[in-house]
Amino acid sequence: MPTALLLAIKAIFFQMVTALLAKPVLEWMLFTTAEAIVESTKTVQDDKWYAKLKDSYYAAEKEGDGYGE
Repeated sequence: MPTALLLAIKAIFFQMVTALLAKPVLEWMLFTTAEAIVESTKTVQDDKWYAKLKDSYYAAEKEGDGYGE
């Protein structure tokens, strides 16, 4: 019985940590990768694309994404 309770608490803890870290880590990966791609080229179009990506993302975040925010 104590082992089952400990396993349940452990599972709940890891689900909570995963849920909290998922969005920030995905944001970091998205913007870091996009910025690296943009910096590796010398065209103006990709700079505009990156600015539009950031503006669109933060505008959608400000409005709320419909997932409990």
